Amino acid sequence: MSELEFQRCLREIKNGKKESLKIIYDYYGHVIYSYALSIIKSEDLAKDICQDVFIKIWSNGSKYKYSNNHKAWIMTITRNTSIDYLRKYKREDIVDEINVIDNKDMIEDINQKLQIKESLALLNEEEREVVILHTISDLTFKNIGEILNKPIGTVTWRYREAIKKLRKRIIL
Repeated sequence: MSELEFQRCLREIKNGKKESLKIIYDYYGHVIYSYALSIIKSEDLAKDICQDVFIKIWSNGSKYKYSNNHKAWIMTITRNTSIDYLRKYKREDIVDEINVIDNKDMIEDINQKLQIKESLALLNEEEREVVILHTISDLTFKNIGEILNKPIGTVTWRYREAIKKLRKRIIL
């Protein structure tokens, strides 16, 4: 989604047009969910966070500064909302339950997700966050630095170190 399309959607949201929020959801819903899941480690809570992010976009769209990168703005909202959830649920165990499924394709999909999850578990939290923001959210290192409040050099270094760890895992 281009910056102009996003700005148009925000203007329409301000006028109460729910269809524009759906357009943003269709474009960024999966990315927001994936990023929240990487932070919170719970599928159910990641879904809740995703909903909360879109509620915040709906209610705070007028606060968006039109000169900024909208992806970075959305990912910042997602990160802050996820951290708020972690604070709220820090005393509770957050555990995903995997139901037993007979369908071979679904079992293969679950196995693939588990392998990705295991690979990402090799990374520390900061490395994992940079990898997800860069690969899934398709943000530049500059934008990631702004979201995480880190210099671009630190962000690129963490990304390179994470990729090295992941390559070692794949080779083994």
